[in-house]
Amino acid sequence: MILKKAKQMSILAACFGLGVILSGCDSGGTSNSTGSTSTTDPTLIDGGQTSANFQLMLQSSQSTTQLKSALVLSAATSSDVTAGSSGISLQSASINIRKIRLKLPEGVTCNDFDFSNVSSVSCETEAKDGDANPESKIVVMGPIVYNLIAGTATPSLSSLQLPSGVYTEVELKIDDADSADGVVSLTDSLANHSLVASGTFMDSEGMEHPFSLALNFDEEIKITNGTGFEVKEQTINDILIHLNADQWFANLDLQKCVDQGDLSLAGDSLELEQKNVSDTDGQGDCKDIEDTIKNNIKSSMNVKEQDD
Repeated sequence: MILKKAKQMSILAACFGLGVILSGCDSGGTSNSTGSTSTTDPTLIDGGQTSANFQLMLQSSQSTTQLKSALVLSAATSSDVTAGSSGISLQSASINIRKIRLKLPEGVTCNDFDFSNVSSVSCETEAKDGDANPESKIVVMGPIVYNLIAGTATPSLSSLQLPSGVYTEVELKIDDADSADGVVSLTDSLANHSLVASGTFMDSEGMEHPFSLALNFDEEIKITNGTGFEVKEQTINDILIHLNADQWFANLDLQKCVDQGDLSLAGDSLELEQKNVSDTDGQGDCKDIEDTIKNNIKSSMNVKEQDD
């Protein structure tokens, strides 16, 4: 990316930083936040060039900032099921992102940049009827596969170049991974799915069973902040979109559902898999369980500031 108008400066090895915590998505797929005030030197957010590392990763109330090899959600009891306790321990999780959009800071437009030499990155302007100030957004085309345990991306987004400034909106387009795109193989568990996870499930008698989850999304999730979050020059900024794993199984007592026969084990395993976006399993308290989990996952996204 080459800045046409903004001042030129050396590009630091940097990441994309959010100075606020954004709450979960509402039913419309939008996440909102109250934001925070800033005392940042204005010359560090005036449109000069910087770069970004865009991360998605799982986190729970029991995990540290950097997750270990497994993410454990506490076993369900009658008093804490609504808090997302589920008897699930996740050892792996991946998601397919088709497109990322970053709304440019106020006063910055696509005309300020030349994207002709930047692979998979472009800029688009959305002009609405009667709108004197159309919105400009950086568009990063996928597919991009995120390892949600490690927070790593394939291909890497460790050097996404963008202007400094106050950002107010991030959009994620999630859909099924296609082996024809060359990011996942035909035999990869994520092929033909949008999100997969695996680990163990502990039943009500304390016995562990293999657990797997495979979901299909075709949705765009918008995370907004009216106050705005800062992307600075001359600093290490991190974007960390955390998916709160404690919320994934909220209001679902998986142990009770298995005991009552509302969910069936496949041999010794608990497998929750969609064949397509309309396919659902479960009965009784776990009826349409995949759709419930998908809505919980959308509501679980938040963004935290990562200090150096």
